[in-house]
Formats: sequence, C-alpha cells, structure tokens
Amino acid sequence: MKITNRQLRNLIKEEKAKLLKEQAAVEPALVSNKLLEGMLSSLEEKLMSEMRLDPEEVDAFAIDFMNRVGSNIETMLINLLEGRYREEY
Repeated sequence: MKITNRQLRNLIKEEKAKLLKEQAAVEPALVSNKLLEGMLSSLEEKLMSEMRLDPEEVDAFAIDFMNRVGSNIETMLINLLEGRYREEY
C-alpha cells in the first residue's frame, strides 16, 4: 500500500495531537509549559527573521515576557487543558 506525503503528514499530525491530548490528561502543567515554549520560540523566530530584530534584543524581550506574563499564560493553558473553560449546557 502506497501512502502519499500529504497522507503521511496528516497521520503524523493526528498522532501528535493524540499524544498531546493523552499527556494533557496526565500532566497538564507539562503540556502547557511545552505549548508556551513553542509559542515563544515561534514568536522569537518571526521577530528575528521577518522583523530583522537583533537576537540579543529578542532574547531580552523573551525573558521580560516570561517574567511578566508567562505564569499567567501557563495557568490559563492548564485551565484549558483541564476543561475548565467548557460550558455546561
């Protein structure tokens, strides 16, 4: 059976999402930390590549960002992963 690159990418994406969901059920803090790191890494990369900002300035921004709002975002992600934003119908 042949599988296309697109099908392979979709399978990998689905499995990754499934693993993250399973991890979230076991350890929401670990998953939220991983998500936050990914978000910040992506932002740093865009600031350096697209905005052409100095890497040292971007690093200083990242540290300041984490000090100011990192724990709040992490708490919000944990709440999301634990289902605290679901509305009861």
